[in-house]
Amino acid sequence: MNVIKKILKSFSRKDPVVTKLGKTAYKNTKRLPWSIYGSKTYGTEIKRFHWFHYVFKYKILVPILWLINWILDKKVTYKIPRGKHNHLIRLFDKVFDKSLREWTKYYLRGKKRLKNGKLVPKKWKDYLKTDSVQLLLTLKKIAVTGYLWDTAYREFANMFLYNWYLAMDKIYREKRPIVHLLYNKKNTQEVLYYAIFDKVEKYVVPVNKKEILQTYGVGKGEINANKKTKQN
Repeated sequence: MNVIKKILKSFSRKDPVVTKLGKTAYKNTKRLPWSIYGSKTYGTEIKRFHWFHYVFKYKILVPILWLINWILDKKVTYKIPRGKHNHLIRLFDKVFDKSLREWTKYYLRGKKRLKNGKLVPKKWKDYLKTDSVQLLLTLKKIAVTGYLWDTAYREFANMFLYNWYLAMDKIYREKRPIVHLLYNKKNTQEVLYYAIFDKVEKYVVPVNKKEILQTYGVGKGEINANKKTKQN
């Protein structure tokens, strides 16, 4: 059964850092220059990262999500009925899928597939088969099912989406252009992310006629107050 293979695969994931250094790495008191996760020392960072990703995520959360996905696929049809009472969940579904495509394009874009002996960039249909995308789609299935089948969650979702819209609209009305420093490096101690954050608004890339999303990182780009950005 495919779901069993996915669960076993998740359970078998190993933390390469702990595998190599052992749990003594948790005692490393060397100070971090900066971490996106907020850790102050390497030991704290390694321990926190290991617990969330290789204990909670891969041994608890992901297996449960695979099981839920299997159950929902057997019991639920995901076609959202038309009608004014479902207009918000239809919008959520549309925005979720659009965001997922953008995430695969800008966040996972470095990954490639083998075709005729050559490495070529993955297409959407390739990403659609990956565990990362399938897990996000599972979360969407849970949200859509709860909305359609439970009026209590439906009304919470209506209120949440409306309040989220008001909050985001206030932020984006006051700040133009819309820019975001996209963090897509595996190195969680990426100091460059922090170092250029206050300068990134000078360097934006047009995406879908909006000025959003620029990626910087070691080997990807560099910024200097007196120079233009260079991309590999």
